[in-house]
Amino acid sequence: MSYWNIIFLITGIVIVLPYLAVPLVVRAKQVINRSPDYIEIGQDGLPADVLQFFNSVSGGLLSLGFAHKATINIRNFAPGQNTFFQVYYHQEDKNAAVITNMLQEMPGTEGQHTRYIEFNTVFENGLELSVTNNKLIRPPGFCTDKIIIHIPDYSGMDRLYRLHKDLKLFYGKGSPCRLPDEGQIISEIKRTLLKELECSVKSGFQYLDKSTNQYRPTLKGAYMTTWYQLWPVGSIKLALLKRKARKLIKLA
Repeated sequence: MSYWNIIFLITGIVIVLPYLAVPLVVRAKQVINRSPDYIEIGQDGLPADVLQFFNSVSGGLLSLGFAHKATINIRNFAPGQNTFFQVYYHQEDKNAAVITNMLQEMPGTEGQHTRYIEFNTVFENGLELSVTNNKLIRPPGFCTDKIIIHIPDYSGMDRLYRLHKDLKLFYGKGSPCRLPDEGQIISEIKRTLLKELECSVKSGFQYLDKSTNQYRPTLKGAYMTTWYQLWPVGSIKLALLKRKARKLIKLA
């Protein structure tokens, strides 16, 4: 084998190896608890940096007519993941808003924060609509009756909400919508998360390990979800997502 053939072979292995090996690591280590602890807390129970982020967003929601209803902490949804939610209701529009701060703890680092806002509507016919500035690409295998519109990293709260209301009219087609009672907010979050996990099971991307009561990725799920994040697929999908988002936000 010639020198250049050896170089090309080594280069090919280096390029392909992450696509083959990383999903196997994900399949071995990734777990999601079916019954994590949902704890309603007060403002004084929030870490300082999370409270600062929530306060930077809440003023915009209040000016749009939303009212704060609950602050919730989920610590053990996945290993090393600590998530805080703040839930707001717009009683007149029958829409909810959720501010999310998800911290993925990593040894030796301060961890990685994922922070975003989403507006949600649940229709009586079972359809759910969400408009969010979360830049994480939704992996395949989730519920077909939950429509998620991504406007990555967009901070214009009033315009984002106008877009949500416009899309609500388009997708709802006149169907009435509902807000859970304030005492059922945690139950509603549980219902939504479990619904998406069960949809992923039905699509063959995850399975429920009944011995541990945890969801784990199937081989198909590990490869598909990982490839969605790795370069170049992840970069291409994010670029397409941002191009679509720019067109949508101009309509609001």
